[in-house]
Amino acid sequence: MNKIQIKPEVLYRLLTNQNPNNEEYKLMEDNIIDSDYEDGGASHEYILKNKSTGQYYKGYYTDWDIENTDYDYDDGTCTGRIDLATNLDLVIPKTITTIIYVNP
Repeated sequence: MNKIQIKPEVLYRLLTNQNPNNEEYKLMEDNIIDSDYEDGGASHEYILKNKSTGQYYKGYYTDWDIENTDYDYDDGTCTGRIDLATNLDLVIPKTITTIIYVNP
C-alpha cells in the first residue's frame, strides 16, 4: 500500500482547524469511529486530499493524540511529544449507488 508521511504540525493544524486553508492538504472527512463515554475521548478516521496532486490519504487519531501532541502556537511547530501518527495510507475514492425502498 502506498504511504506518505505528513509533517505533524500540518496534521495538527488540519485536525484542529488552525488556519487549514494555507496547507497543502485539505481535510475532506473526519469521522468518529469509536468513543469512550467514561473518559470522553474518541477515535477518529479522517481523509485528506493533496491539493496539488488530487490524491486522497486516510489516517487515524484519538482525542488523546491531539491532547498529547506539543504544538507551539507561536511558531506553528510541534516540539517535544508528538502522539499523532503521521504515516497516511493512499486511498482511492469510489462512488457507490444505494437503492432504498420506501412506501408510496
